[in-house]
Amino acid sequence: MTARILIAEDDPLFLELIELELRENGVEVRTASNGRQAIEMIRQELPDLLLLDLMMPGTDGVAVLDFIHHEKIRLPVIILSGALGDYDDGILQKFSLRDCIEKSTVEDGKLWIRIRQHLSN
Repeated sequence: MTARILIAEDDPLFLELIELELRENGVEVRTASNGRQAIEMIRQELPDLLLLDLMMPGTDGVAVLDFIHHEKIRLPVIILSGALGDYDDGILQKFSLRDCIEKSTVEDGKLWIRIRQHLSN
């Protein structure tokens, strides 16, 4: 079975970078450029993993996390952060999330390692 990952990210260049890496590794990728689109996609077909940017225009990543939490959806989430800080730590604690990765480390292959760990669980 091919893994399905939803990437919710508003930066088109960063999104393309992640999407290419995942497709090269045989992952089925869906993309959303804002939280509203991500919520609709989750409603339509639950992905195996969500890569989520918190800071998006309009409906942001926190609203997506609120939706997942309120609907009691079991969905592994990796937060994509520009720079890890207190804000990210607070969001991780609020939603009992364990995984956050800085966008600057994505090209080092660290994101794919984390994704594989989630998919193997």
